[in-house]
Amino acid sequence: MTSKFVSISTSIDAAAVCRNSPSRTMRRIRQIAAATTALTFMLQNLAWATCSDNITQFPPVASNPGGFTFGSAPLSTFVGAGTFTNTLGSLWVPDTSVFEHNDPRQPATNGGHEWVFDQGTTTCKITDVGPAGGTPTSWSIPTVVAPDCFFLPVVGGTTTITIIVNGKSVQVSMPLIRGITDVPQRNDVLTPTCDPTKLTLAADTFLNHLGCSISHGVPTDAAHATSYMFTSGIRSGLSVVPLVNTSGAAGGDAGKVATRGSDLYTSSSVLNQKLDTAVISRDGQFLFGASSKNGPNVYACQNPLGDPTAGGFPVGGPINPFFAVPPAATVKCVQIGNAQQSRVLGMAMGSDGQLYMANNANVTTFTGFPACLGPLFANGGPPCTSVVNDTLSLGPGIKAETQAFVSHGNYLYRAIKGGALSQFKLVPTTTGTTITARNYAIALPSPTGIGFSNTLNAMLVYGDPSGIGAPGAEVVVKLPVCEDIP
Repeated sequence: MTSKFVSISTSIDAAAVCRNSPSRTMRRIRQIAAATTALTFMLQNLAWATCSDNITQFPPVASNPGGFTFGSAPLSTFVGAGTFTNTLGSLWVPDTSVFEHNDPRQPATNGGHEWVFDQGTTTCKITDVGPAGGTPTSWSIPTVVAPDCFFLPVVGGTTTITIIVNGKSVQVSMPLIRGITDVPQRNDVLTPTCDPTKLTLAADTFLNHLGCSISHGVPTDAAHATSYMFTSGIRSGLSVVPLVNTSGAAGGDAGKVATRGSDLYTSSSVLNQKLDTAVISRDGQFLFGASSKNGPNVYACQNPLGDPTAGGFPVGGPINPFFAVPPAATVKCVQIGNAQQSRVLGMAMGSDGQLYMANNANVTTFTGFPACLGPLFANGGPPCTSVVNDTLSLGPGIKAETQAFVSHGNYLYRAIKGGALSQFKLVPTTTGTTITARNYAIALPSPTGIGFSNTLNAMLVYGDPSGIGAPGAEVVVKLPVCEDIP
């Protein structure tokens, strides 16, 4: 794996300068200063392209080494205090809507809605507010009831029952539910689509095979196919929530809703592990979970939506006409390794097929991944081995606490304590992955989550100016999407 930096923010050690011993402080200042000086010179000659709004240019490194600055254009506060509390991010889910509430007198949705992981209410599909047919200028939280919002079950143990799956008796663990009040934490989404013309060609993929198996061969696009939101709950574990389109009646609900409730993965390895991060692989083969409360362990569930290749229906061939997404209770989950340090503060699946884990000090990844997962699911071991990624950790030996960590396209984004946001471009090569990094924004109000909105054509950083998760204190900062690293 090769890496290069655009720049490294010095703000991550501002607090350390005050509290560390002089010798330790000077060592860390020299580390950061040396990297910053060398790498800033290296990139002064690079010219960034126009951002996704076709207006914004990313700030020049020489004059703006921190990237964008909150409090200065083009960054703006999209939603002010009074709506959200300690929000852990959001996901834009494609749907068939055109206008909010299917009403042309309301703002355009651009074919999708944001689902926000608010901790003051719960995970909900946000209502767009703004001019008729125009871009939303704000959001409101809908009435916190299904199907626009959902909670997760509170599990108080399990019991074993026998069910019939594909004509065979299978013993599964079923949760003993004490209530449906657990608030989802960091979630992820997958929308398996189907292009039947690829089923017999080399162009077929596991994800397309899965999408066609779910739709039984009916062509589907992202707007029409069922989206599956994979959720994490501290008092439950990992769940999946199918999201399907409403009827679209004028003045009624618009887009996809959670009409089917959640289905809990009851494998003992993931149940009641205080999991607060869920990440799905981009091909749908693995669901990953970890906890910022219960140690560095990382867990995985294999084929969380089922295996479309089972029974002699390989990728590139015909689909199983009787395929159905299996009950989550029948899915096998295991511990696959750990992220080092003591807690996992975020995970992201890169476009290079690697799982990246932000612990409480740096960022790690697994060696020999995903091949190391095979023996774990086949015979229980050995676990995958994690190593520190110096580039994503902002430099060798640098320690900084992650506050938000997400993937978007070929990029990763990591917000750290102090309000700095870094951007990383992933480029797979024959020998590994080349990672290019740059500072993206600084002075953000205590980030708690990150999202990307196709409706707004923007990145969203959720921030808590109070720094303590005070009720209703969260603000949503709107940033341009500049994914233009050469």
